[in-house]
Amino acid sequence: MKEKAIIKETSSVCPVCLKKIPATIVKAKREVYLDKTCPDHGDFSTIVWRGFPSYEQWGEGQEGFGPELLLQEEELGCPYDCGLCVNHKAQTCTVLMEVTADCNMKCPVCFAQANDAEKEAQPELEELKMMLKVVLESGGPFPLQLSGGEPTFREDLPEIIYMAKKMGFEHIQVNTNGLKLAQDPAYAMELKTAGLDLVYLQFDGVTDVVYQATRGRNLTDIKEKAIQHCAEAKLAVQLVPTVIPGVNDQQIGAIIDYAKKWIPTVKGVHFQPVSYFGRFPEAPDNASRITLPEVLQLMEKQTNGEVRVADFLPRKRKDSHCGFSGFYVLDDENRLKPTTSFSNKASNENRPGARIPTNPAVHVRNFIKNRSVYVAEEACACTAAGNTKKAMGTGSLASRAKTHYLSISGMPFQDAWTLDLERLEGCCVHVIDRKTKKMIPFCSKYLTSIDGKELRQ
Repeated sequence: MKEKAIIKETSSVCPVCLKKIPATIVKAKREVYLDKTCPDHGDFSTIVWRGFPSYEQWGEGQEGFGPELLLQEEELGCPYDCGLCVNHKAQTCTVLMEVTADCNMKCPVCFAQANDAEKEAQPELEELKMMLKVVLESGGPFPLQLSGGEPTFREDLPEIIYMAKKMGFEHIQVNTNGLKLAQDPAYAMELKTAGLDLVYLQFDGVTDVVYQATRGRNLTDIKEKAIQHCAEAKLAVQLVPTVIPGVNDQQIGAIIDYAKKWIPTVKGVHFQPVSYFGRFPEAPDNASRITLPEVLQLMEKQTNGEVRVADFLPRKRKDSHCGFSGFYVLDDENRLKPTTSFSNKASNENRPGARIPTNPAVHVRNFIKNRSVYVAEEACACTAAGNTKKAMGTGSLASRAKTHYLSISGMPFQDAWTLDLERLEGCCVHVIDRKTKKMIPFCSKYLTSIDGKELRQ
């Protein structure tokens, strides 16, 4: 057995009963685990970090700012009082709002448990408006992501987007599997006309073998058609792969290469290492998990060093272990050039995009607003995907940074085995909860026990 050294003490929950219990972050050589013991259900030791950069190196950061508005008094303590409560230490950078629980797919991988028979009927427009008012009263408008279920399942989705835009939400995304965008060539333009800024597209790989495993059907042609129709409508796209060991971790580099082909329509790739909630009630072993530094290492290896581990930054938080980000410009030789550097963090203050303010949440909001949107090309007649080389001018890298860029980021969501309440208190991705009409940190909102019981019922 590997000898473990304690890095820090924290709190977590039991994966079986979801009771709050003490936990310890421990290190054994280059592996870091979250260890905890429930008096009723025994010991749990779950991998949370493997490899370089080390857990300690990545954790450097600063204390966050508390929420603009507290909607929940402390009663039972974190994570049961999420709403946001007095113990929360981060302001909102993005808000998710579920507009339906219905879906046109039945994915084996689904944190939202879409199509659950016990889900309520979808909210009417007036209820959605009420939820959006709460977001505005909580310090918004924040970047807004319409989620589900499958949002395009609603026939009135353009009306919802238009309503949110009129209420003052400057940046609106739709989290979608892309089926309807692929089937209807005019749908992307309809959503853009309503005010949509970004399609947050489920995108697990570049072959149907991957989609059969993650989504239960062939989808490569459908994803391509969806992106093509967005390109024709000049609607920005972000590719969102759920990364699963032995399923699609060997395609991380191929996904980045695919994204390059679709610049300037594709603005980013956001990797999500698989978490076990929703339709994953079985206890996962450590071999079924992939950690943040492993994704970074595979990225460098599979792109032959075009994208390097050293290009990426942690969140600007004291506990920064829930994310990475890097910003690249596509040069006129079809190579991604980094503008961010882990080794020289001070130089990142002037990278393309917004200047980093003191408040990390404000920086994220500004970046999403300015960079997760289609930007009209300058001195270029080409807007269709697949014609990247035609779109390249001979201008400087700085001028190309206005249009031909790619953000690469990642976020390993916490589940009942990996939940670190210190990290949860720093979560800036919040969900406006339909039942309580309160803002809930993402990992608290979707947390489930080993038998599928939700923390928030």
